[in-house]
Amino acid sequence: MPKKVKNSILQIIREFLSEKFSKQVMKTKEDSVWSIIGIGSGDGSPVAREHDRFLYAKRKK
Repeated sequence: MPKKVKNSILQIIREFLSEKFSKQVMKTKEDSVWSIIGIGSGDGSPVAREHDRFLYAKRKK
C-alpha cells in the first residue's frame, strides 16, 4: 500500500510550477533571440520613446 503524504495545496502548486517551468528554462546560447541582439546600429537618438513616429511615419519619396 502506498504511503500517504500530506501536503498543503500551496506546496502542491509550488511543486507543480517548479517542475513545469524548470523544464522550459533555455540556456542563453540555445535561445535564438540572442543571435540578433546587437546587429543594429544607430546614432544614439531615443528611438524607443518615439517608436510609433518611426514605424508609422509617411516616408518621403
